[in-house]
Amino acid sequence: MKQSKKIILFILILIALSFLCTSAVSADVGLKPELYIYVKNPPKETYYLDLLIQNSSENKFENLNDKSIYNQNMLSLLYSKKEEGWLPALTDGTDLPLHGELIGEPKDGDMLHFFGYIGVPKTYRIIIVTESGKVTVSDVITRKSMFSTAYFDYGTETLSEPNLTDTYLLQFLLTCLPTLFIEGIILLFFGFKLKTNWKPFFIVNILTQIALTAVVSFAFIRIGPSAAILIQIPIELIIMFAEAFAYRNYLVGQSKDRAFIYGITANAVSMLYGTLVTFALLM
Repeated sequence: MKQSKKIILFILILIALSFLCTSAVSADVGLKPELYIYVKNPPKETYYLDLLIQNSSENKFENLNDKSIYNQNMLSLLYSKKEEGWLPALTDGTDLPLHGELIGEPKDGDMLHFFGYIGVPKTYRIIIVTESGKVTVSDVITRKSMFSTAYFDYGTETLSEPNLTDTYLLQFLLTCLPTLFIEGIILLFFGFKLKTNWKPFFIVNILTQIALTAVVSFAFIRIGPSAAILIQIPIELIIMFAEAFAYRNYLVGQSKDRAFIYGITANAVSMLYGTLVTFALLM
């Protein structure tokens, strides 16, 4: 009885912390869009890379903290397509906050540019401006998943994406592996032996992560990144109780009530972890 009270108290504390952290980051829970751009045959001179988007909004987030540290002539060149309705996302600002850098990092002979957070656009073009004044703009591309990779060959000015199956597999792994690690530790904390419970533990987690990836990806494609992020909250709650009931029926070695409480706790901790990571990134 005392043990049950301790577990219930532990859950209440976790839930309270979850709501506290959620409030601190404006209900910022769940997956965030990420875009990795690899520039092949990059310019030999200094260059800036930004994403061109069609945005006429006046109220925008300032994505570059201090524009004075950049080459002002090169920044102005990023507006080369303004008359056609295309504005640089990082430089000009976005409706939702966007993380990224105009200058990439060397990666296996290419240059890697990362863009992340809820302001990552669904449809965009790539613009590259060099110190000598050359402006290069790609064709329009539309992302098909929360986690995307694009390859831009600067020499031929061609833009391509990897196989969509590979993209979805990466998205699944990025969400499933941390979940398995966190919830596996909590499983042991609740007194369940992994040796006798590994099958339901893995099956339940893999099935729910497949469902989460499928629903979020479908929402992303049909209604955009903002809606996909918002829809995660009710989906996560549904998954929480679905897993709790599944564990109640299939976990062995402890009581059914403890198995149910484990399911709620494990999911609450996973959500709390995601919130804390996001909060740390914002600091």
